[in-house]
Amino acid sequence: ITHKCQLEPVVFPPALLRLRPPNFPTLRLSQPAHLYSREKMLFSKIIQAKNNAELKSLFQDISASEYWDNHYTFGKKTAKTSVKKLSAHFINLILLNAVLPVKYAYHRFTDEDTASQMLDIYTEIPAEDNHIIRQWKNLGAEIENALQSQSFIYHYSHSCFTKKCLNCSIGFQLLKHHDRTDIY
Repeated sequence: ITHKCQLEPVVFPPALLRLRPPNFPTLRLSQPAHLYSREKMLFSKIIQAKNNAELKSLFQDISASEYWDNHYTFGKKTAKTSVKKLSAHFINLILLNAVLPVKYAYHRFTDEDTASQMLDIYTEIPAEDNHIIRQWKNLGAEIENALQSQSFIYHYSHSCFTKKCLNCSIGFQLLKHHDRTDIY
């Protein structure tokens, strides 16, 4: 149809701005393709997993296809060859931001009592390391696992970011002890 209507092909190059090569979308799309081809009935395995180790085992040894061993973008070979595997840190992010919320939503609607099991999985995952968590740690918060880091991120996005300091006991205490001239 493109020839018949004399249409130009539409090409959307992936956005690579401010990304490190291991995080390029080209690689990140190849990795789940490997996961889906390797793990038959992935959703069922995720739902049936009882702990963090079982969930992580589904993502172990997932890598981009062989083409990406010496490429980061299409058509541009690199001098160095390396297998582009999912790191342990990235697996934890996948679990926290995709797998565990889906698992919780599924169990919530099937009336299974899995709340404590889900909390146990969150406590087995190390705390995230991002700018929000670093800010909380600078204020003296002790954050040891993903359950705690997720709660601090939630608090930040629903209270601090929206500037609801007077509705928050932490913000209220900080304002109370802060020099009033520095606020304005």
